[in-house]
Amino acid sequence: MARPERHVFACTQNRPPQHPRVVCAGRKGSTALLKAFWAEQQKRQAPDTVAITYSGCLGPCDQGTNVLIYPDAVLYSGVTMADVEKIFTRQLEGREPVRRLIEGLHGAPAEQIDAVLWSVTLTSPRSLAAYYLLNKFHAGRRELDEAEHAAHLGLKAAAHAAGLNEDWQMVQAGDANFHAPDPARSRPLLAVHAKGARLHRPAARRTRNRNTVDHTTTTARSGGPPRLRRSGSVAATVRLRRSTMSKQPAIASLADDNLAAGGVAAVDRALTLLAAFGNGTHVLSLSALAERTRLYKSTVLRLLASLEHAHLVVRRADGCYVLGSGVARLHAVYAQSSSSESLVIPVLQELVAATRESAAFHVRQGAQRLCLYRVDSPQPVRDHIRAGELLPLDRGTGGRVLQAYCHEGDEALGQQIRRQQVIALAGDRDPQLAGIAAPVFGPSGQLAGVITLTMPRERLDSAWAEIVRNSGRTLTRYLGGIKPGEADG
Repeated sequence: MARPERHVFACTQNRPPQHPRVVCAGRKGSTALLKAFWAEQQKRQAPDTVAITYSGCLGPCDQGTNVLIYPDAVLYSGVTMADVEKIFTRQLEGREPVRRLIEGLHGAPAEQIDAVLWSVTLTSPRSLAAYYLLNKFHAGRRELDEAEHAAHLGLKAAAHAAGLNEDWQMVQAGDANFHAPDPARSRPLLAVHAKGARLHRPAARRTRNRNTVDHTTTTARSGGPPRLRRSGSVAATVRLRRSTMSKQPAIASLADDNLAAGGVAAVDRALTLLAAFGNGTHVLSLSALAERTRLYKSTVLRLLASLEHAHLVVRRADGCYVLGSGVARLHAVYAQSSSSESLVIPVLQELVAATRESAAFHVRQGAQRLCLYRVDSPQPVRDHIRAGELLPLDRGTGGRVLQAYCHEGDEALGQQIRRQQVIALAGDRDPQLAGIAAPVFGPSGQLAGVITLTMPRERLDSAWAEIVRNSGRTLTRYLGGIKPGEADG
C-alpha cells in the first residue's frame, strides 16, 4: 500500500463519561462527517493518497466541526457535510484552501495542534507540556473542573511512574517555553502498537493505579472507516489509527535557512514574505507565497494578518496579495534618511532629457541591488522597473559595476569597468534590453552606488556611454565624493 500523502483529521466530539457536567463546545456529527470524507475518498478511487482519521480536540469549535489537513497545516472551522466535496476538490487535489472555512477561524493554540499530531506519531514528542495541553483542552473552552482535575492527577501519577517529576514541575509552573532537553525522556506516555490497531501502555505504567488515565482505542476495519472502542475512562482522546507518514521534518523555509543571530524567527519569516514580491512580480496568491518562502500556508496566513494590520501588504478582492502603503512610506523615509534624493533625481532627469531613455540609481543590498531612484523614459516602449525593486547582482550593467568594485564576479570584466568607469551591455539581464552604467563614489572614495541608463537593445547608442560616465562623475561631485586612483584598475 502506498504511503498516504495527506491526512484529514476531525475531533471525535464524544463526551467522556467522567465529565458528566462538562459539555464540549463543539457540535455533534463529526463522526458522520469523517464517514462522508471516507465515502468521497472511495468515490474518487484514491484510498492510498489520503488518510481519513479521528483526532483529539482541535480547539474551541463553537463555530462547528474543526478539520485539520496535514501536512498542509490548514485548519478549517465550521465544516459541514456540504463542504466535503469542496475540500476534496480544492484542498486535497488542487492544494488551494477553501477560504470561506478559514476566515474568522478561532485561535487554536499551536501547541495544542502539535500535541494532537504528536498523539499519532505524525510529529516527534517535544515535552510533557505538550501532552498535558492535549488533555487540558479536551473539554473545549470550559475551565478546568473537578473531572479535569482528576485527569490532572492521573497525568501527575503517570509522570511520576515514567520518571518525569522534574518535567512535571516545570509544566505546573506554567513555563510555556519548556522543552525537555532529552527527547527520550519526553516520549509519549502512550505508544502505538506495531500492528497499528491498538494502543498500549509502556511497561512502567502496567501496574493498576486508580489515577492512571485510560484512553480511547480503535480496532482496524476493512472496507470502512475505523471503529471507536472505549477502554475505561477517557481523559484524553488520541489518534485512532497509526500514521504511516514519515517523521522526517519538512524542508526548511527560506527564513530558517538564514535566521538572524539573536533575532526572532517569526519576524524573519514575515520579512521573507515581503521579499517574495519584486523582480516583476507584484501580485502573489497564498499558494505562491507559500511556495516562494517554503512556509506552510497556515503560517503564511497568520503572518499576512500581521502584515496587513501594519499596511505592509493588502489583500485584494480576488484573494491575492500586493504590497501596501506602509512599504511606500518606509521607502520614502529611507530615501529621506539617505539625504541624497535632492541630489540624485536632478542628475537622473538631466540624463533622461539628453537620451530620452530611463535612468536609475542603484545601491547594493546584500546579494542583490536596490533601485533607489528612477526617472522613466518618455517613450512608450521601455522597461518597467520601479524604485524600491530588487534586481540581481550578477546580471545587468548596474549589478556588474557593483560587483566590480567589490572584486566579485568576472574579474576580467571587473578590471575593464574599474579602468573605464563605464560599461555597456546588451541582453545581459534581459534578452530584449540593453544598459549602460557608471559608478558613483562617496567622500572617501568608496562606491556609493551606480547610475544606469536602460533601453530596448535596438535603441542602444554607444555614444551615450560618455554621457552616463559624466553623469556618474557629476553625482560623485554632488555627494562630496572622490574618484579612486587609476591604479585601482
